[in-house]
Amino acid sequence: MKKLYIYWMIVIVVLSGLYGFYPTVAQETQPNPGAAISWKPDGTQMAIFADNGIFIYDRNFQQELYRNIPSASGIWSPDGNKLIVDNQILRSDTLEVLTDFASTPRGWLNGGSQVFALSDGKIHVFDASDGHLVKVIPLDIQLEYAISSPDGTRILSSVANGLYIIDVNRGELTNQYILPVDMILNYGWSPDSSQIALSTDSVVSVGTPGSVTVPDGDSAVLYVFSIMDANMGEILLTSDPLAEDISIFTWSKNTPQIAGLSRSGSVYLWDADTLSLLTAFSVRGQVTGRIAFSPYGGVLVVGVTQKVNNPSPTSQQPLISAEASFALADNTIQLIVPEPSLERLEAIQSACTPPSGGAISLEVPQTEANLDSYIAQVEAAPSKQLPPGCAADLLAVAEAMQSQ
Repeated sequence: MKKLYIYWMIVIVVLSGLYGFYPTVAQETQPNPGAAISWKPDGTQMAIFADNGIFIYDRNFQQELYRNIPSASGIWSPDGNKLIVDNQILRSDTLEVLTDFASTPRGWLNGGSQVFALSDGKIHVFDASDGHLVKVIPLDIQLEYAISSPDGTRILSSVANGLYIIDVNRGELTNQYILPVDMILNYGWSPDSSQIALSTDSVVSVGTPGSVTVPDGDSAVLYVFSIMDANMGEILLTSDPLAEDISIFTWSKNTPQIAGLSRSGSVYLWDADTLSLLTAFSVRGQVTGRIAFSPYGGVLVVGVTQKVNNPSPTSQQPLISAEASFALADNTIQLIVPEPSLERLEAIQSACTPPSGGAISLEVPQTEANLDSYIAQVEAAPSKQLPPGCAADLLAVAEAMQSQ
């Protein structure tokens, strides 16, 4: 794996095919700006969904598959064998269509055996294998967007300042929380499904500490990021007031961090245990509202809507901050290694479980002087000892540290 440098750009030679599921090698095709992003659960691949097709990349960020069908969104199944893409389920290894739906599935349920969609004020649960309707959950509220919990048992949505949790197996709304804010802007589950992260805004008086005055100057808005207990509705942590709203965020599965993205292109990184702000930085270009941690938490992917001018593929610039970044597709997909450190290496490695069981027989170096030896050991470790997705994240962090 090549070393990471700030705005190190990789030019990807990709596959272009005919309509249909057969991926074929052809001209250079790159995702158009505004693409959605999803990581395979084991961290070995990344899928990009754009209006000019579906793109699957390996962890060296070389394209493996391409299907020339426009797509606006996509989600890997828990086992990594399938993808929800708009109103279809595809095989992830061929991009062949397996199941069609009349409405768009919003997420996986019950270990990937089911999916759900929103229609006519109801939640429709379908069998993922053949698409037949399993159940309909009626609601007294009109939901426009919802997400499933990582454990696949609940569905989360919001309307204005209300937060709603639906238990799929019970088939009913089980939790309803009305928050003392004006609007819930975004929300997301913690990896263990026990907590919910929220970004909210409240209209306050001009001059309220931490508030942002709106352009007319007659009022102000207070932007806050919080973490709530999903079962009790209690707000556990609240951030300091923010200078702007967070349009979307992602919760790292194996490292206690949350990354948030604003429409201006600012990326915020919080400690998920305390909500203390670890760092904030900007990406180049207008953001799409797409951001995703790799499953082991080593790499953060950010999508932008504009092609921007970064250094050429051969130029190498020293890091100017604690973030290492490189890019795909004329910089419309930017990949960042946030806060590379020995502690981050330790957190990622401790989350890795060898497929054969037992413990990983690698020792995180005590000083950065020993990174070369550590990198060599990670590169040489067999996949049965060190999962490839974990190894890729360890190398990303270690090489980012070297390039600082």
